[in-house]
Amino acid sequence: MGTESALLGQKVTYTDNQAIQSALSGGGSQSGGGVGGAAGSGAASPHTMVGSANGLQFDLIWDPSVANAPAGFKADVIHTAQLYSSLYSGTKEAVAIDVGWGEVGGFTLGSGDLGESLTNGYLTDYPTVTGALGAQGFTFNASNEPVDGAFFVPSAQAKAWGLVNPYDTSSPDGAIGFGTLAGTGYSWNMRSSLTGAGSGTGSNQVDLQTAIQHEMSEVMGRIGIEGQDPFGIGMPTYTTLDLFNFISPGTLELSGNGGYFSLNDGQTALGTFNNASLYGGDIADWASRSSIADSNTLGLPPGDQDSYDAFGRAGINGALSASDVLVDRSLGYSFTPVSHLIA
Repeated sequence: MGTESALLGQKVTYTDNQAIQSALSGGGSQSGGGVGGAAGSGAASPHTMVGSANGLQFDLIWDPSVANAPAGFKADVIHTAQLYSSLYSGTKEAVAIDVGWGEVGGFTLGSGDLGESLTNGYLTDYPTVTGALGAQGFTFNASNEPVDGAFFVPSAQAKAWGLVNPYDTSSPDGAIGFGTLAGTGYSWNMRSSLTGAGSGTGSNQVDLQTAIQHEMSEVMGRIGIEGQDPFGIGMPTYTTLDLFNFISPGTLELSGNGGYFSLNDGQTALGTFNNASLYGGDIADWASRSSIADSNTLGLPPGDQDSYDAFGRAGINGALSASDVLVDRSLGYSFTPVSHLIA
């Protein structure tokens, strides 16, 4: 086991599925037991390691359920890991993710959910989070910074920040799982493409690569909590991304009612967040209730939906936008050096 930083506190597990979160908060996961659908089977699950040993790696742990997945499923998961590894090779760590089909970390997916994630992490405080990001050049000057709140830091982020052993994969940093779509009249479009565009998703198909990018990024830390108390600790809790969610220049949103993503204290909007209080879905996802244009993200291929949208749609290709890439950067993941790209 790696050595944990004294700056980090209680280990917890977070998911956007309220039924699962209630089970986790009342069970043993907060003691650091972690997640993993095969953890209790007594047999080691097969692994696939993706990425360079000198950069960002992903240790993909295949649940037994994946044996029932269609051909192409594992390839799409691997290609998504390759995409993130290529984008953020300036980060030196190995992220361990448990992968399931029809389940996530041993829990059945919620009805109608295309995908879900479970994210292991730590409870800490505002100075720890802003100190780690300040070392990477980010500043925090909003008038309503939640300085007295608790903060949830996913273990993958803690690795990126150097607060825990970055190469400890003895337990998963999280789990991702995807619906079988059985009986829905829809199927997954499996394309194993790194670019994420132009794949011809059929009218009765859902873009699997988009769903994988969405869930994997949550394990990496793309989560919003905005003052809720999902862990039952009796105090408002926040995340890194909450510190980049603005309602106006100089004022953070901090309510789950939408807001916009900004890296310069709210002066420039780079995407519109989902109003989870009104529409449901995740706080950290992009607005997309009425249209794929609701997100207002940058650098998205015309006609594609953003992989980080709150609501997916059949018959539409998905892709990472430039705004998505910057969201992950705000979490502390360092871009691939330009010299590496040129070489």
